Amino acid sequence: TKYGNIEDIVVDIKIVTTQGRHSKKMTQPRYAHGPDLQQMLIGSEGNFGVITSVVVHVHPLPERQDFDSMVFKTWEEGMSFMRESFLAGCTPAACRLVDNDQFRFGHALKPEKKTAKEKIKSKLQTFVVTKYYGFDPLTMCAATMKYEGSRTEVAQQKAEVTKIAKKYGGVSGGAEGGRTGYNVTMAIAYIGDFLAGHNIIGETFETCAPWDKVTEVRVAAKEAAEKHHKLLDLPGQSFISSRVTQQYRSGVCIYFTFGYYHGGMDGAADGFEHIYFELKKVQTTRLCTQRLAFPDIDTESAAAPRRSWRRVARCRPTTASASSASHSSRSATHPARAVGSRR
Repeated sequence: TKYGNIEDIVVDIKIVTTQGRHSKKMTQPRYAHGPDLQQMLIGSEGNFGVITSVVVHVHPLPERQDFDSMVFKTWEEGMSFMRESFLAGCTPAACRLVDNDQFRFGHALKPEKKTAKEKIKSKLQTFVVTKYYGFDPLTMCAATMKYEGSRTEVAQQKAEVTKIAKKYGGVSGGAEGGRTGYNVTMAIAYIGDFLAGHNIIGETFETCAPWDKVTEVRVAAKEAAEKHHKLLDLPGQSFISSRVTQQYRSGVCIYFTFGYYHGGMDGAADGFEHIYFELKKVQTTRLCTQRLAFPDIDTESAAAPRRSWRRVARCRPTTASASSASHSSRSATHPARAVGSRR
């Protein structure tokens, strides 16, 4: 969030096409000479030619890095904190809000407490949060922050962010909680192959939504996942969680993790693909009702990119894991990445 999106840091792109080569060959800090072909190339995924090199802005290594975390009683309070802290201009280098499902999933991935001191500390923290502050373990959510910059900058940002968090009932989870939560999002990137060996199929996907539609999009995706899980008569129940990974003035990026146990059934990949595109359709429908300038998307007939489902094809029919579909920062709903990507 602090360093901007890819389109903010790219200075020049060199591309080879059937008609020759293209490059700006300019180093001015700003241009105002009309349409910029470079904006077409970002996210084009090779459709216009072969990108051979890119020049990007770089930043000096920060003098200080620090972590923090905040827990909130509800998702709505957490979102209010995210919006106000961003619009106040004090957003950390990275700030992520995870919902209750992902919060509990992250706790399940934490290393086992082995020493008596660790066990006592964990039980004491749980007691304080749930009994003293009255947080419900089934509704609470958490925000993790990573600060980078000079010592003064980090201290000022932490003080301002903490002040805003307390305004919405946030309770500090400490620096260690922030570091662990931040690293858990990395761990999720490598858990897909392990789960595939246990007949669990999973995928991640993301979308952008206006601030006032974030909760509606989340709820719609969760309801659709449960609905189609039942329609396909799948065992157990599906798992779908979400986190806000990036903030913009007009909205956020929501990153979903979705999966379920299929029990080794035949055609597991086909059933998963059906639900996956239904979830994308629900998100697109919700966003288009806001009259956003997104083109119509036919999710029924939309063909997946060339790399999609390659891992599925290798492991049908009993053990399937959806592979990465290409990511485009310009689409309303991004094709899913495998549980092997991260944000």
